[in-house]
Parts: sequence; C-alpha cells; structure tokens
Amino acid sequence: MFMNLIDDLDVSKEKWFEMDGGGKVQFRIVPPAMFREIQKKTVTQKVDFKKVEGTPARLEYEKVNTDLQNELFWDAAIISWDDFSFRHPETKKVINCTPKTCTKENKLLLVTRSSRFITFANESLKALAEDESKEAEAEIKNSLTSQFGDHVSEG
Repeated sequence: MFMNLIDDLDVSKEKWFEMDGGGKVQFRIVPPAMFREIQKKTVTQKVDFKKVEGTPARLEYEKVNTDLQNELFWDAAIISWDDFSFRHPETKKVINCTPKTCTKENKLLLVTRSSRFITFANESLKALAEDESKEAEAEIKNSLTSQFGDHVSEG
C-alpha cells in the first residue's frame, strides 16, 4: 500500500502581498504545466552548420524569445490587484488598479517600466516560493512522522 499521496499536480500557490504606501497584488507560482506551455511558445530549436577550426560542424541550440517569455510569465504570475494607481506613460491618464484593470497590458506596463513595482513583484514571488518550500518540507516531515511514528530524525 502506498502511503505518500502526491495530490498537488498543477496546483499553484497564490497569495496577496501588501505594497508599501498602500495597495495589494495577488501573485502565484506559475504551475509547471503553464510554465511548459510558455516554454513551448517561446523556445525554438535551431540548427546551424559552421566550420569550427576548419571542420564542418552541426551546431544545435535554443533560441528564446525573451520578450514574449517575460510577457507570458508576468501575465500568469500576477493574478489580481487592488487599491493603488499608476500614470500611463503614453496617455498620462491615471489608471486605478482594481481587479478589473488587472489586464495583460497594464501588468506589462508596470513590470517593464516601474523599477519599484518589479522589485516588489520579484520580492513577493521569492517570498511565495520560500513559503511553498517550507510547506512542502513540513508536509514531508508530517508524512514521515505519520508513517514511522516519532522515530524520524532530523539531520
């Protein structure tokens, strides 16, 4: 009988983070299946034939569309936001950030044009990943404790 059930396939951890000065943003760890789809859309295999030290050689490499990859990643990682605003760089119009205005275009404006927002986003995702790692470690420890009693050693 199997004791350890892995039941979090394609589940992603989500969490709201408060911004300094007000407002909040909901981030998620991009689930593996979604990340693979991003990779499929943005990475292509390339082959070149060149001479290396006078000998013909076949060179295989990956070409990555990093702009599209970043666009798709941030659109997937930022789920929602609320209670802050920013000024659109072209129109100069103030955008009030509500769940309704959490569009791909607005997400990209903030992550590509605001150093304050991208720093906040990176720190939030890092904290989310650390939380997920701690939870996974706790689940493993609890699973081992339930399987083997109190005889699980830490080390």
